[in-house]
Amino acid sequence: MELIFWLGGFLALLAGGTAWVTIRSRRSRSRAGDTDATITGERSHSDALAAAHTAGQALGPQ
Repeated sequence: MELIFWLGGFLALLAGGTAWVTIRSRRSRSRAGDTDATITGERSHSDALAAAHTAGQALGPQ
């Protein structure tokens, strides 16, 4: 009988974790996010980040 309770608890935790992950993934898909990163073929954002990184590297360690 005790085994049934342990298995029931385990299955409840498994079901709860699955529901939590599913809800979080659905919520993250509906959120806005960075519109520059979602434009196909758009490179100005990544080019600007690369230029800023290169400029920071040229300054050396602070």
